[in-house]
Amino acid sequence: MSLSRLAHRVADLPLKASRLGLNGSIRISSIHTRALRHNILKAASPAVLSAVKPLRPVAAIGLIRNNSNAASKDSGIKQKYDLGVVSLLPEWKEMLDPKGLKDDIVAGSTVAAVAVPLSLAIGLASGMNAVDGLNTAIVSGVICAFFGGSKLGISGPTAAMAAVVYNVIAHAGLAGLFYVTFIAGALQTLTGILGIGHLIRFMPTPIISAFAAGIAGLIAFGQITRATGLPAPPTPGVLSVLEHLTTNLSSVIPECLLITAITMGINQFLPKLSKKIPATLTAVAVSAALAFFGKLGVPLVTNIPTSLPPLHFPGLPDVSQMGFIMNSAGLVFAFASLESLLSGVAVDKIIKAKQHDPSQELIGQGLGNMATALVGAVPAAGVIVRSTLNASSGAKTRRSGLIQSSVVYGSIAGLNELLHMIPIPTLAGVLLSVASKMVNPKDIVTMFKLSPVEGMIWLGTMLTIVLQDMMIGIQYGFAAELFYAFYQRRGTPLFRGFSHRVTLDPLWVYAHYGSDVKSAVLEVSGNLDFMAVFRLDDLKQDLLSPLYFANGQKGVLEVDLRKLNTADFSGLDGLAGILSDLIGQGVDVHFTKNPKSEKFGAKLVAADKTGRLKKALDFVPPEAVKK
Repeated sequence: MSLSRLAHRVADLPLKASRLGLNGSIRISSIHTRALRHNILKAASPAVLSAVKPLRPVAAIGLIRNNSNAASKDSGIKQKYDLGVVSLLPEWKEMLDPKGLKDDIVAGSTVAAVAVPLSLAIGLASGMNAVDGLNTAIVSGVICAFFGGSKLGISGPTAAMAAVVYNVIAHAGLAGLFYVTFIAGALQTLTGILGIGHLIRFMPTPIISAFAAGIAGLIAFGQITRATGLPAPPTPGVLSVLEHLTTNLSSVIPECLLITAITMGINQFLPKLSKKIPATLTAVAVSAALAFFGKLGVPLVTNIPTSLPPLHFPGLPDVSQMGFIMNSAGLVFAFASLESLLSGVAVDKIIKAKQHDPSQELIGQGLGNMATALVGAVPAAGVIVRSTLNASSGAKTRRSGLIQSSVVYGSIAGLNELLHMIPIPTLAGVLLSVASKMVNPKDIVTMFKLSPVEGMIWLGTMLTIVLQDMMIGIQYGFAAELFYAFYQRRGTPLFRGFSHRVTLDPLWVYAHYGSDVKSAVLEVSGNLDFMAVFRLDDLKQDLLSPLYFANGQKGVLEVDLRKLNTADFSGLDGLAGILSDLIGQGVDVHFTKNPKSEKFGAKLVAADKTGRLKKALDFVPPEAVKK
């Protein structure tokens, strides 16, 4: 038998196996097949390689994994009835090793320098005392450092939760906030124990973005009176604030506006000059010094005790408030969990070592929130900015999170007098700077271009959150996204999900690049909408397996989108991120040369935030694959 015919027969083995229903069950034999084919091609002459060219680019050897089922054996659900303690023990032991201690001290202290002013500002924006934000940073920081699913993740109060807390206190008081925070924490812990943390991602990207934009609007309007030195309006709400401002415009205190403007200016422009200097801490220090030495007479932070508050457990809430409390707890559970998981993903991209565990992360955040409820603080979540700062500052172990909390506590105990010198307009400026960064206009423009319908859903959800009610906005926005997803599926099997298949080694890659290059074909089919986003985790896991592009392995990936029926903004955004990361590690990604595949490919390019995927659309296959 000739070498070319033998190569063809070897290439057909997994394809024949797939026709016999053996998908996903030939991993080991495929490795042997691949090794055999390597030897064949190494021994082949250029004439034999030329004979291989007519093969379809998707003719492949290797793992064929069809992911249309709910869960595969590799990504099965794992319960954590021990709260994950057994799996965490090796990382806890690392904390006792002096190796890397200096790096952890530097990273933890750097994060604390950012956490202190932000936590004070978020506590104030929540309608509570400024110190309540610090209490959350301390308590949740310690618990999540031990039990969180991201080794270098940092937990604490977030700007997104500030508006939610303010709304809860306005309707149900501090007792209602206790139950909202405690129930949300219990739900997080239970979700993590059952191993279904990935289901939190069952939330459309436009709704997440609308929530962030709405919260940014509420924060901005909520800080207007503090930034101008005016008393709080008689009733909460955007329209009430605007009416209050126009009525009392002559009473605006210029010194407050000055302090707010200086704080925002430093926060916005200092990072462009130097990323090593903490902008928020610098802004607070400069504005506080200006207010003190200039004797501006602006209002200052008050009521900061020198220790943590005692544990408390309020009486049972009024029955009439239970519906509101449960709805609010569900909102905190969903968005605090989602932000925490996104924080874990952001840290993974920096350290590129052990990936975060979503279920373990929810256990840590849940325990942290139940503890913060007991000290009367605001809900916590994994904070993307502080977590990535911790990782990029060189943190090595979970100690850095403990050090961060210790330094924050030290600021209460040892720097109490200095904290009382911080102007209220300074914290308003900090929050206005945070709000301005919660929305990326480019992402909104991209959404309207790729999916105008979802763009209008985003706009309606955001305006409802700002002008009417947060819960109503989220509920109607989600319902609209669900309706649109099923509307897009008209003409196709309504309940058909999303599936993918990864196969090895298009033969033209060997002819063009050589036999030692890692290569694969990714074939996706079905409906790539927000209901399938968590399935992309399996897709990413397959592509980063040892058979393909693990540990920064370079290679070639062909993406075949011919069997894709529909795709919404959430699906496009998720898949574009995975492909962009692969390009970033040196994988040559391109789309199958087919009108339908290139049409969806163009949408993926538009959804890509890095601009890397444009190379995939411009890729021209070598002569070996031209028919």
